[in-house]
Amino acid sequence: MHRIKQSLLKKISYPVPGYSNNIAYMFGGISATAFLILIVTGIFMSQAYIPTFAGAHSSILNSIQSIPFGDFMTSLHFWTANLVVILLLFHLLRVFITGSYKKPRRSTWLTGVALLGIVVIYIFVGTVLKADQEGIEALGHLRESFGLFGLHLGLTNFGVPIITQLYAWHTTILLLALISLVGMHIALIKFKGISSKPTKGSVSTVTAGTGNSTFLVHLKKLVGFGLIFLAAASIFAMIFPVPIGHPGLLNQEVTRPLWMFWPFFGLEDIFGLKGLVWGMAGFFTILASVPFLDRGKYIEYAKRKIVLSLGLLFIIITVSLGVYSKVHVAEDHLGLEASTTTTEIASPTSSVNKKASADQLNLNRQLLRSESIYLMPLMIAVGGLGAWIAFKKEKDSETNGSKSQ
Repeated sequence: MHRIKQSLLKKISYPVPGYSNNIAYMFGGISATAFLILIVTGIFMSQAYIPTFAGAHSSILNSIQSIPFGDFMTSLHFWTANLVVILLLFHLLRVFITGSYKKPRRSTWLTGVALLGIVVIYIFVGTVLKADQEGIEALGHLRESFGLFGLHLGLTNFGVPIITQLYAWHTTILLLALISLVGMHIALIKFKGISSKPTKGSVSTVTAGTGNSTFLVHLKKLVGFGLIFLAAASIFAMIFPVPIGHPGLLNQEVTRPLWMFWPFFGLEDIFGLKGLVWGMAGFFTILASVPFLDRGKYIEYAKRKIVLSLGLLFIIITVSLGVYSKVHVAEDHLGLEASTTTTEIASPTSSVNKKASADQLNLNRQLLRSESIYLMPLMIAVGGLGAWIAFKKEKDSETNGSKSQ
């Protein structure tokens, strides 16, 4: 057993640059921790979720108010999903600023952009699965988006409710895609190495096998930051439990989407549904094209002023659209005919005579409050342990004269 342990430690003690232990280079790794949390909480939630229009919303309410740790796990799932988008955006921003997308790391960048896209789709589908007003409006946008390309997406397809089909995507197809992309991304980083720092005269090269630290040290710090993330997301879940709206009504739009969709809904307010669809497609196309538009070998800031300026402009436009969507009065963009939807959906909330509400339900969170009495100190301790591991001074092992690039 000792020999196996020593062999494993030796394999993961390969050289990496010391600067990779900086928090700025940890966002991607912390995201992997977030994915694990999402999988664990998702498995827990699936035990009580009923993937039908008639049962989805009520099953979530039952889980929150009646099942031990149901509210906590649902809220932790919600907050982790929100925070992982922030982590990925910060990671993407760091990679862009440091020029780490350049050849030979184009494929690493592309898998990262694909991961962001999968996460956004994941969150969108998860929103629909709530089957509250926000979820049903998201479903309406999905159906009308398909309609732009002449495709009919019914509330039942092949005799199966669409919410059941989306649940299958959420728990299997998207999960397989996520795991595959994460695996590819990690493998590419291992083979290509951590990108050099953008110092004067720096160029993009393969750096695998070089550095004045080790991956074992990096992994220890990553575990520490992962525990801090778990603690932070858990505390958010206890203080700000997941909001759930009223059961959704068809063909009425009164809510705003989650914050990561605001820029695209800003385009919808300006250009209609086509603005949303093509805006989202354009956003990811621009991200994917970055390493092909900036082909220069240099990664230092002074030689990339134009690219960095264009990146800043892209961020300003994206944020401005998001702000516009937030402050602009919500508009009704859903144009599906009531006769084609109210007869398809097996839910008592589909009556056209009812008025949709953007308000959140005032739920009984007594179970969560009771559990928080011991969960809160536990998560504070977990966060403290994570901070000790993450910020503990490690003696970087020199690797046979290899230098940080």
